[in-house]
Amino acid sequence: MAYKPITDQQVRIYMTDLQKHSQRTAAARAGFSERTARRFNADPTPPSKRKILLGRTVTDPLEGYWENDLKLCAFYAMNQSGSIIIVPVRVNAESTEICDFGHI
Repeated sequence: MAYKPITDQQVRIYMTDLQKHSQRTAAARAGFSERTARRFNADPTPPSKRKILLGRTVTDPLEGYWENDLKLCAFYAMNQSGSIIIVPVRVNAESTEICDFGHI
């Protein structure tokens, strides 16, 4: 099912209908699921006032290694038989020199 953002008007309709109807009925009349209704019961802040989380929500445990020591990447190479293989390489953060890990 395609995601459609919930509007402030839908939340207002839900909250007023919730006074006279069950959670399931009020959510259906507002045009969203019962699960979404439970989310608005827990935090009735209108969608336009909510903070949008962008980017990482969990810190990268390898961030220090990526920045300081080395960066690992892969590039595609063709071996003698003509098939394409992935070759891991080490890129030193201080220089642009690429060091091969060995022959495959």
